[in-house]
Amino acid sequence: MKSGNAPPVSPSLKPAWRRVAANLALATLGVTVALVASEVLIRLIGAAPPPGLFTATEQEFERVPGLFGPNQTVTEAVGTRFEHATHIDSLGYRGADFPRAKPDGEVRILYVGDSFTYGHNVRDGETLPAQLASALKAACGSAAVVNAGISGTTIAGQDEMIRRGLSLNPDLVILMYHENDIDELAYSRICDQLAENRRIKSRFPVSIAYRLLRESAIW
Repeated sequence: MKSGNAPPVSPSLKPAWRRVAANLALATLGVTVALVASEVLIRLIGAAPPPGLFTATEQEFERVPGLFGPNQTVTEAVGTRFEHATHIDSLGYRGADFPRAKPDGEVRILYVGDSFTYGHNVRDGETLPAQLASALKAACGSAAVVNAGISGTTIAGQDEMIRRGLSLNPDLVILMYHENDIDELAYSRICDQLAENRRIKSRFPVSIAYRLLRESAIW
């Protein structure tokens, strides 16, 4: 053997490596077939959960002030009398799109809160921020109200929602809270849970398959 050259692979090892590679390929194929079959079966029997809103990924979180993934439209409360469409705009907030830079003469309000602010089980135009915007426009002209509500949040964590929303240059911030927020101060913050969720979605291999998997019934 010449100096500096790697020793030749023993012929007896080659079949072993081939068997390992073949077994891995078969295992991958088997798992894939099982997942596809399960997905089809769940949808055929009508057991798939209704579509839901997705929170922002790490990349989206760095780009938009809202906590929802931007540009989503889903149907919520499916199969009930409260069934309605919900739109998340390009900045991660519920409601119609608005410019990030505040136009001259516009009065902009950042409305922060929980499900009462977000508008649980009501249409986009029926939320409290939307109703306030309609009343202000009728009374004083150009006004915009940003719906920065997130269901399940409390005042312990909504400070982050306010801090992020200040990039929109609001003239006024409204924080809507309830007495149960005081009782829940000892619980983990929803914003902390969302941060961990973002980290998980950004780790390999979830980061590769997340956008495809989140549309599946299995996910």
